[in-house]
Amino acid sequence: MAFIGFTNTDVPELVNPTFVASLEFRDPAPIINALAAELRDEEDVDVVVAFGHAGALACTDPFGRACTGELVDLAGQLSGVDVLAGDHTGRQVNLTMADASGDPILVTENLSKGARYTEIKLVTDADGTLLYKTARWHRPWNIGVASNGPIASLIAGLKADLGPILNLQIGTSTVEIPRADPCGNAEGRTCESLEGNLVTDAQRAKYGVDFAFANAGGLRANLTCLAGETVDSNGQPCLDGSNRFIIRKGSALAMLPFGNISVTLAVTGAELKAFLENGVREIGGGRFIQVSGLRFQYDTAQPPGSRVSAAWIFDGVTLGAAIDLTAASSYTIATNDFMAAGGDGYPNVADRAATRNPMLDDVIEYIGANAPVSPAIQDRHLGDVATAP
Repeated sequence: MAFIGFTNTDVPELVNPTFVASLEFRDPAPIINALAAELRDEEDVDVVVAFGHAGALACTDPFGRACTGELVDLAGQLSGVDVLAGDHTGRQVNLTMADASGDPILVTENLSKGARYTEIKLVTDADGTLLYKTARWHRPWNIGVASNGPIASLIAGLKADLGPILNLQIGTSTVEIPRADPCGNAEGRTCESLEGNLVTDAQRAKYGVDFAFANAGGLRANLTCLAGETVDSNGQPCLDGSNRFIIRKGSALAMLPFGNISVTLAVTGAELKAFLENGVREIGGGRFIQVSGLRFQYDTAQPPGSRVSAAWIFDGVTLGAAIDLTAASSYTIATNDFMAAGGDGYPNVADRAATRNPMLDDVIEYIGANAPVSPAIQDRHLGDVATAP
């Protein structure tokens, strides 16, 4: 049996492109096929399993047998591979389909972050001929399993050391501030979110720019407890004496864990449109854009690159003048260094961006200066609508 590992080709968009500038990310299909053929012909391999960081985008049945996306597309291009195991998108995939040669290939993926794992069973005869292959998902359980004493003690000690830092109260909120958006996406990647509004408002206020942008994929955890909770994950009270949600430094760090730096620069109307277009190119993906200082209209029925039809200056209360998205006139924006360098497919403007503070520091400062904060949904995104506001 042989295992072939691969990674997805959009790594330069998923991480800061400057970190991988010296690497090439090639189409894995022809490389996997060549390796599979070589292993079978020269190494007498009977079974080939390919596994890597590519996943499905949608599955329309609970058994994972009707799925689409990069993982399924890749399976259809392979030859000589018996099993393709994916990851990255957190979907449950379990299907057998025809590969490029018309042979059956088992395609699997499971829920991410330890929520599930996949058991793959391959049965061969004495000569190595593969007789059948199956996969099934398992939910990890810790019932009857004792923790590792030394590791548990180490973690407890670290928590005690970090407690005074992470449990420090930096402000309060009159409302819960979840990662989820009001459109039902738990990761805040389908519409305007309270976290997105708060973070971009913080950057716009700090640097006095016209607009601020954040990618939803950079917002990774709830900033406050959720309504109905009394203590957070560290056992700290969720509410203060005025029944306001307490915001702690550890929660801010969990929301913004990547160490991104705020940057500012000037852009044209056309460049502004390019930012917005990329931000709604993949609804539900990490590139989805959160904004401050404007309201914009888009239609996902249109092809990517032609979805944004209009934008207006908007301070959260008053709707201002329309923005000319073709103008050469200049607007100032704040964003993070990941997006400015071309991360998540945004225009690479790093060569003219001014480096500012750690993004986390800007948000913590804003929360403290404006406590209690009260972020609200303000229709900054007008998606899939035909009329102007």
